[in-house]
Amino acid sequence: MATATIEPEYKKFSTIDEVTPADVEWLLAGTYRLGSRAYHNSRGIYYTSKRGKSKLVRGYRFDNGNVEWESGTLRNWSNGLTLEEMRVFAPSEYEKRVERKAEAKRKQDESEKTYFKVGDVLESSFGYDATLYDFYQVVRVSASRKTVWLRELRQETKPMNGCPCGWYCRPVVGSFRSDAAEERHTVQWWDGEPYVKVGYGTVASPCDPNKWFEADDYH
Repeated sequence: MATATIEPEYKKFSTIDEVTPADVEWLLAGTYRLGSRAYHNSRGIYYTSKRGKSKLVRGYRFDNGNVEWESGTLRNWSNGLTLEEMRVFAPSEYEKRVERKAEAKRKQDESEKTYFKVGDVLESSFGYDATLYDFYQVVRVSASRKTVWLRELRQETKPMNGCPCGWYCRPVVGSFRSDAAEERHTVQWWDGEPYVKVGYGTVASPCDPNKWFEADDYH
């Protein structure tokens, strides 16, 4: 038995904000089954994105009530919806997504962050064919605790047994390099732990000042 041909139908809107819940229901009502598992939607909604591109959205409602979405331009087509599209076409999923983002943000709230205090020692490592270390001590902290001033520390070293090119090093707390001035840095956080950028691609984070660090080709 031949399958009846269904001509596609489209609605076009100048912006996504013109799409109403009734339009979304119209879109999903165009779903029909091809064979035992495959689905097809003979309807689509076009809208003009904020960047002026024409985008097409289709939705596929299955027998169990679940809906799958497709969205994109002719050159960039993918399953799923953007967050902006989700707000219009799948508001319940949008609310869940917003709540998940809010929860992630709450995890970075002030109460869950660790802050630097005066006297903290920071470690920064760098190098490709050799691993070298710099150590810093916090000498000032702003009232907001989001800005700190660091000064580089002197180091003590000792040879690494059995390795002629390797040394151990650690900071000498309270003993600053004579050529090291105070440097102002903005505090950032990763998983609630503070760090600062001290150079291109190099960061400094809290360390145990009593620990010996393995430094290759250190001198």
